Amino acid sequence: MTINDALALHHAGRLAEAERAYRQILAAQPGQYHALHFLGVLLAQKGDMTGSAELLAKSLSLFEANAIAHFHLAETVLKLGRFDQATGHYRRALELDPAIVPAYARLGGCLIESGKAEEGLKVCDEGLARAPDEAGLYACRGDGLVLLKRLDEALAAFDAAIARDPGLTGALVGRARILFERGDRDGAFACLAQAMAAHPEAVEPYISKAILLTELGHRQEALDTYQQALALDPAAEDTYYNMGCLLLAMRFYQPAVAAFDSALAIRANFYSAEYNRAWALERLGQRDEALAGCERALKLNPDAGMVASKAFFLRASVCDWQIRPMEVERLKRLAGSGAKLDPFYLLSALDAPDLHRTAATTQAPDPKPALPKRGVNDKLRIAYLSPDFHDHPVGHHLVAMLEAHDRDRFEILAIDLEDGPDSAIRTRLQKAVDRFVPVHGWTDAAIAGYLHEAGVDIGIDLAGYTLGGRTAAFASRPVPVSVVWLGYPGTTGTPFVDYIIADPVLIPPEDERFYTEKVARLPFTYLPRDAELKPGPCPSRAELGLPQDAFVFCGFNNMYKITPEIFDVWMRLVQAVEGSVLWLNTANPLARANLVREAAARGVAGERLIFADRIEERAGHLSRLAAADLFLDTVPYGAHSTASDMLWAGVPVLTVTGKSFASRVAAGLLTALDLHELIAPDLDTYEAMARSLASDPVRLRALRKKIEDTAPSAPAFDPVTFCRSMEAAFRTMAERVRSGAPPASFSVTLPLV
Repeated sequence: MTINDALALHHAGRLAEAERAYRQILAAQPGQYHALHFLGVLLAQKGDMTGSAELLAKSLSLFEANAIAHFHLAETVLKLGRFDQATGHYRRALELDPAIVPAYARLGGCLIESGKAEEGLKVCDEGLARAPDEAGLYACRGDGLVLLKRLDEALAAFDAAIARDPGLTGALVGRARILFERGDRDGAFACLAQAMAAHPEAVEPYISKAILLTELGHRQEALDTYQQALALDPAAEDTYYNMGCLLLAMRFYQPAVAAFDSALAIRANFYSAEYNRAWALERLGQRDEALAGCERALKLNPDAGMVASKAFFLRASVCDWQIRPMEVERLKRLAGSGAKLDPFYLLSALDAPDLHRTAATTQAPDPKPALPKRGVNDKLRIAYLSPDFHDHPVGHHLVAMLEAHDRDRFEILAIDLEDGPDSAIRTRLQKAVDRFVPVHGWTDAAIAGYLHEAGVDIGIDLAGYTLGGRTAAFASRPVPVSVVWLGYPGTTGTPFVDYIIADPVLIPPEDERFYTEKVARLPFTYLPRDAELKPGPCPSRAELGLPQDAFVFCGFNNMYKITPEIFDVWMRLVQAVEGSVLWLNTANPLARANLVREAAARGVAGERLIFADRIEERAGHLSRLAAADLFLDTVPYGAHSTASDMLWAGVPVLTVTGKSFASRVAAGLLTALDLHELIAPDLDTYEAMARSLASDPVRLRALRKKIEDTAPSAPAFDPVTFCRSMEAAFRTMAERVRSGAPPASFSVTLPLV
């Protein structure tokens, strides 16, 4: 049996016989690189991409200057998701033989897929110089131009491809996407129907149709379309992946995991599937499995910022600091390079408002074509958008302010993004507004359309980049003024959100450059308070599991906010103050075990850490806070709701003023209450102040009395005063619209009208 005999069988489609022939040749001549090469091609035809890649690589090790073998190896590793390897082999194939025209489109596509659109376009142009009628090269150019947001040119490129090959799937799908973005839904679906008719076996048009249906809010129809795609090709990993993403968005977490598992069973190194699977597992409470998935994804793509930030947060949430220095440096490097990562997770890793802005910009939704512009009403119509109108800190802080709105001057809407559980606070929120509008499952475009048609003057994003946030609903500028406030402590990084609400401390004027929004500063604090909910009698320390006579340092912030550096300070304080304990608020057994281990490593016995159990009933939680002697804040992500609660309960709050919004909220509250003596400029001063207060009971009692005397009547804690300051800000924003002036930073001044 000769190599030519084996090739003849292969070309005739007699794959089993051809495989036996190639293996027979290799048994006699292990170095027959042609047999290795074409057996590798045959294995790829059978779907064994890993085996194919091994044989093709072995063939090239024997004869490296084989252009077509490089091309075949590139094709194989591309299907394995190894874009960098594929790019290298396509390049080498073209170096050896510039006449391999398909390699230009493949190489251009790899470059575009990896974000190198300009370089990808250059490769396509080189290919078109050799083959000016190659439809695939025009389609590839279109993909690159879409990435560069040069949509008119992209549409022309897709049209050129379709003119040369009317059934070219990639071009028809790309054209459909642009038409859809421009509002021509019928044209978009017609393109996809044309692609389906031309290639009934192709799944890509079905996937694209399902994605468009999802964006229209037709989720069940989208799921049905994915099932149609799977009927055509049960081994199409992209179908499972996109279906998993839809199920994840619908919060069907277990089915989403199953879909991602199916994708990974087909392509083991599908890092996007690993990452999204980790998201679903986290929502199911399976943290360890979620973290393992992130680690697998990072091995496949070490520079995947979204995965790196998720892995960091999963560890931080249980105080697992074993590789934290490496993780923080990685996030700093990725953020500095402009890699896309989760901006919320970065807040607890770095006190760097410049990098927070960069991260937010990478996450920011693309602007959409603007809806028709209009002025503002005399009676301002305000819409608050949130997924948290229920038993959540946002709901608790907001409700009294909503109740205080002047209904003669303002009409108030609550746009309910998620169907929260029934509770007393949800009922109160519903009654506090003129219109409570559930938009569960609506698309961003549908929400925008509602805001526009309802004549909303000012839309307020209460979530930003937190779970359930819909900042993209403002991308088409459906309202004259858009504002981010309360739920997300940082910039959105978008060009279409006009203002961020702050106070005199949160955003110094010199730091406004780190925010894409203009800054509206309220006179006291940016954080409202429900004054109706007052702490009841504090349980005894014995009932709370606290030593009766010990000095109780309290660190009730979320676990992800605790850093090794702040924990170092806390442990030195516990050691320095005889008999003192640190009171922490977590029911997570892994977080507790990690903190006990970290305390022991710093010479502190585990019994000096007292862990509070979670109390669902808010009044009960507030009542126990007074058992603490001193609350210790964290940095770079400090206390927000917790600082407000502690001060409302009469407990002194010691904070460090950082650089970022997230690190300055407690300082803003303390400033508003004239408690400057509890604000430290750095950790060394913070530690010295804590030690001094713990050793001076007279001074500490005086501080508590000052808080107890002033907090109940302080303007910062009065929801009516807060509401009037917010209304003054709304009027200033509206007046700028009426005068034709662009948004500009301003401060609300006293007296309030």
